[in-house]
Amino acid sequence: MEFDEQEQLIIKALIKDPRMSDNNIGKLTKVPIRTVSRKRKKLEQESKINYYVSVNPESIASQLY
Repeated sequence: MEFDEQEQLIIKALIKDPRMSDNNIGKLTKVPIRTVSRKRKKLEQESKINYYVSVNPESIASQLY
């Protein structure tokens, strides 16, 4: 799987902070915000990038019982 230069910059930013907004990614990478939005959506739809959540069971144990 190969990524173009802009996609690589976007992915690197998302690795550092998966919750980063397209606006912030654009400012950080100097990639236009509309391009960030379009490429991010495309990467997500093609399952080239995915997001995961890790939950500490001890932190929610009291809420489950």
